[in-house]
Amino acid sequence: MRITKVNMGNIVEQVKIEILEDIAYGILPDNVGTFGDLHDYVDANEYGGFCDPVNPNSTLSHEDMNYIQDQVHQWLVQRGGDKILANREVTA
Repeated sequence: MRITKVNMGNIVEQVKIEILEDIAYGILPDNVGTFGDLHDYVDANEYGGFCDPVNPNSTLSHEDMNYIQDQVHQWLVQRGGDKILANREVTA
């Protein structure tokens, strides 16, 4: 199944929401910093319905799945950087 970037963007957002839910439930730590780090706590490949046989996302090409995971990875890295900046003391 080949999908458009618009659809991939929707899946990326779905994965982000699922990760934030897992953080809120205490399944993931708040400071998880990369897509690879997710695997220390969960099977990160299941986010977005990738392993659910009744979910159309499970039939995505490896190229599409890699794109989505790369986008989520970049978001996690940026999210960690934003937290570091937010916690820094501002000096004039």
